[in-house]
Amino acid sequence: DTILRDEKWLMPASAMLCGEYGQEDLLDGVPVVLGANGAEQVVEFQLPETEQEEFHACCQNIRTYMEHAATIR
Repeated sequence: DTILRDEKWLMPASAMLCGEYGQEDLLDGVPVVLGANGAEQVVEFQLPETEQEEFHACCQNIRTYMEHAATIR
């Protein structure tokens, strides 16, 4: 409904990060504005340092898993 009605709701969703939260070229779950065009904007909240570190560690794990998945045939 949010997409069909272009409601511009702030919701968690997987989105391509292009510098947000210090990450590039990575799909991850972050707060986004959801509207007619899907995830229209990543909303960047100021995270406490410990949460930033945990987020970056999770992103690194995603990258590691994706690299491993690319080698599986």
